[in-house]
Amino acid sequence: MNGEICFYNKPNKLGQKVWALMLEAISADNILPLTSGCNLDCLFCSHSQNPPGVASYRFSPIPPALLDQLISYLNPGRKIVIGESTTRLCEGEPFTHPYFLGVLQKLKRHFPHTPVQLTTNGALLNQNNIAELAGLREAGGLEMVVSLNSCSPDGRKKVMRDNNPANVLNGLYFCRERGIPFHGSVVALPHLLGWKDMEDTLCFLEEAGALTTRVFLPGYTRMAGPEMRFAPSLWEELCAFLEEMQERLEHPVIPEPSPKKDLSACVEGVIRNSPAHKAGLQYGDVIVSIDGAAVATAVEAFQTMKKKAAPVLHVERPGKKKGTSSGAPAETIEFTLFKEKDAPPGAVFYHDLDPHLIKKAGGKMQTSGGGGFQLMLTSSVAHPLWVSARDKGLLPTSVIIRSTQNLFFGGSICSAGLLVLSDFTYELDRVICEEGLPGQVLLPSISFDRGGFDLLGRHYSELFDCYPKLSFSFL
Repeated sequence: MNGEICFYNKPNKLGQKVWALMLEAISADNILPLTSGCNLDCLFCSHSQNPPGVASYRFSPIPPALLDQLISYLNPGRKIVIGESTTRLCEGEPFTHPYFLGVLQKLKRHFPHTPVQLTTNGALLNQNNIAELAGLREAGGLEMVVSLNSCSPDGRKKVMRDNNPANVLNGLYFCRERGIPFHGSVVALPHLLGWKDMEDTLCFLEEAGALTTRVFLPGYTRMAGPEMRFAPSLWEELCAFLEEMQERLEHPVIPEPSPKKDLSACVEGVIRNSPAHKAGLQYGDVIVSIDGAAVATAVEAFQTMKKKAAPVLHVERPGKKKGTSSGAPAETIEFTLFKEKDAPPGAVFYHDLDPHLIKKAGGKMQTSGGGGFQLMLTSSVAHPLWVSARDKGLLPTSVIIRSTQNLFFGGSICSAGLLVLSDFTYELDRVICEEGLPGQVLLPSISFDRGGFDLLGRHYSELFDCYPKLSFSFL
């Protein structure tokens, strides 16, 4: 882990790298970086678990003059995100930035019609800053993602070292009273806090008015301490628990990473008072077509529903409850979602594959030359989805799709964004040993930054040197 950097756009090499990552975060995801500072010390914080050699970067609160430069690069046509990171920057707690509320006010002056999403641990919420947020909410779109993790004061103290847990617990009710929409976020730690704590936390979030809640499998690397490790069965137990809870709760509760194994457009939850809710869409419904056109994936279903005004949905409603094996035959129902173009539909899906990405993968395979078979390397999470795409005829049936394990990070890590070059070479060597030499290899581009480097600073061109007879492409 690199130390804090105070000068972001100065001519030293490290400062230039951090500044470039900030610009990349803005251009790729409209994320406005603010600070790596944090007021809590969470057991599950990923920043403390990086193995040696990982090129991640911390930065002190960005001063106003540089913030003005970054703000000028934001896209007013996309939601502005604060408190998240999709690059190697270690993003901290936004409320620790000394000018945070002023930053929000400036954003609303510059982009009065652009929605802003703010992710926070909630420990610094109070009536004063909630009143400020409410004013900004009235001026334009603003919503929060609150990393609650436990509604028990003892639970927050144990896993987040939050010595003032009443702030977030009371703050969420203040947010509801002031009309500030928020989504819940919970890192699942039943091995530390118990299943009852998670049940109480999800019920608390519903009572407080959460629109949705994401429940994350706690990621740990090979560097994690014993308190963060858990049995491999936890993920299956968690998904079964959340299915049971979803039958009791009104707001959608979604596990992350997605447990999805196929491309069906199954509705995993419906946001209260949304167009989907008012139309009568229910948990477990499967979207078959929209305005008469069949949908291939859940991502396509959501994108199409959002894009269209008043879309007509043909839905297959199972005659049995999700997760059971008996019941009446399924029925087909037609719904009209009365909504404006580009307005959120309110239906929640597990994320699967973007149809444009599937089409791009198919195009790369069709245009490849040379002999040998085609090989696609994916993360363990994405593997069943790509296999489903191939089995549905969306990819050439001859392609071999192999799951690549996160051996470098180890632990419970299963993300393509955390795969490094050595993970790919290990799997490639296994494939060559078992199947022979492939003619073309397709890799996930998210494993490399825009310069082509993995998280250890190794460039993908090393693959060309190690495997000169192979043709590589990136998706």
